[in-house]
Amino acid sequence: MPDQRKYIIWAFLIIAVVFVGIYFSMGFISTKSSSGYIMNMDDINPDTSKNYKDGKILFQNKCAACHILHKDATGPDLIRVTQRGPWVNRTNIYDFLKNPMKFGLADKYMQELRKKYPIVHQAFLMDDKEVDAILRYIE
Repeated sequence: MPDQRKYIIWAFLIIAVVFVGIYFSMGFISTKSSSGYIMNMDDINPDTSKNYKDGKILFQNKCAACHILHKDATGPDLIRVTQRGPWVNRTNIYDFLKNPMKFGLADKYMQELRKKYPIVHQAFLMDDKEVDAILRYIE
C-alpha cells in the first residue's frame, strides 16, 4: 500500500507540472504590469527606435550568453549598470569593453566584481555607437 501512495503522488506531480506548462505556454499565467502582461523587454520598454532595436540585436548577439537582464548569471545583471561603480562615466564602459584586462585594476569596485565573477570578460571590438545602442536597450 505505501508503494501505491508513492506512485500516486508522483503521477499527481507530473500531471501538475504538465498543466502548469500548458498554462504558461498559452499565456494564462504571466507577470502583470499596469499596462498588461510582461512577456519580454519589448513589453517593458515600448521604444521602437532603430537605435533600440539595434541595441536589442547587439545585446542578444554579444552579451546575452553571460548576462541576463534582471538577474545575475555568469556575469552581473546589467539593468541600471550606468548608475553604479565606474560605469557612471560612459567612457569607462567603452574602455572596459575594448580591453577588460587593463581596465580598473586598482579600482575597488572592479576588484569586487572580479572576485564575484572570476571569468575574464571578452573584449569586444564595438564602436561607441553600438555600445550606446546596447545601453539604450538595457536601460
